[in-house]
Amino acid sequence: MLEQETSYYINDWLKSKEAFVEEYLKYSTIRSYQKQDVICNQGDLMDAFYLVIEGIIECSFRNEHGQKKIVGLVDKGMLIGMSGLDSYREHHTFSCRTPAIVAVMQKERINEWSREMLYSLIHMQTEKMRSAISHILGQYLDPVEARIARLLLEAGTASASIANVDIPMRVTFSKKEISEIVGSTRERVSQVMSEMQRSGAFTLKGKEVLFYSSALKKFL
Repeated sequence: MLEQETSYYINDWLKSKEAFVEEYLKYSTIRSYQKQDVICNQGDLMDAFYLVIEGIIECSFRNEHGQKKIVGLVDKGMLIGMSGLDSYREHHTFSCRTPAIVAVMQKERINEWSREMLYSLIHMQTEKMRSAISHILGQYLDPVEARIARLLLEAGTASASIANVDIPMRVTFSKKEISEIVGSTRERVSQVMSEMQRSGAFTLKGKEVLFYSSALKKFL
């Protein structure tokens, strides 16, 4: 059994780390981004950390054929740039699905951090690795219906900033994006979503998916 549930939104690495965030903000600059703005591109030199304060960020990469693939979504509380404490070339592109506020800190300033700050960063890196392993296992063990339901529920909660409340939710994803994120083929996702729609799980209007959380939780 997995130690933690598969998640398509990464948003809790800084949970209960208020002291870390408060100290981090002393070394950082706040930047505002609009929808579709790019925070960093695949191949960019990553000489800074990016702490997401508000907004939803898309993580993607382009393969050797130039085809874009979405691999995950980032919510507030995520620290981008953790693959190394010094500069490195980023393997992914991070772009804004919604307007976002990000606290940017140059990595050279890590020399000014306290021991407690460094310990917190190491702990977050460990959580990142555990989350990645759980995500990979979930892609193999969970049925496609459960993966789709979990993605839509997380997207709806992230957009509305309301948890455990059965209100109408509206999220925007193409079937191609959903297939990339949940790790299935576009044909299979289209088939499963048609079956889920007929069962009353949600309503599709173009790329918009309208649903109540109670209807989707039945597939988890």
